[in-house]
Amino acid sequence: MMMHWRSILNIQEATYPDWRNKKPRLLYSTALAGECGELCGVVTHLEGGGTNLLKYTEKMILEEAADVWIQLVLLLARSGFSKVDFENALSTKLSELRKRLEEKKSKIVQSNCPKIQYAYFDGEPFCSTGGKWEECPDPKCVLKKETT
Repeated sequence: MMMHWRSILNIQEATYPDWRNKKPRLLYSTALAGECGELCGVVTHLEGGGTNLLKYTEKMILEEAADVWIQLVLLLARSGFSKVDFENALSTKLSELRKRLEEKKSKIVQSNCPKIQYAYFDGEPFCSTGGKWEECPDPKCVLKKETT
């Protein structure tokens, strides 16, 4: 179903029958950026930022996310990609992310220092006391590599 891909295109085609030929991709990429901005604006207001007095609700996150999805589908379709193309790209990306996670898990460094938790900073183990792990002032702090 891929989140109503066909429904989005049907509505667009009914509203603008020649949309694939007349509307440039830049229009859709700009519309996508605008919708992302609106989503971020809702989150900003929900977190206490902004000066607009409009009442923001958690549900508005979903509404704006739906707008983001619609514009993304339109941009992808206007670029000549199908739902299957996107599903394949998404599967490939998720596989890459799983692989990165597994690689990262094999590099996790653990310490018996009570002040330190698993942490990385710029790819290096980092001590929560403020320095790199090997600089930890606790004499009981001994690093060990953990493999999962």
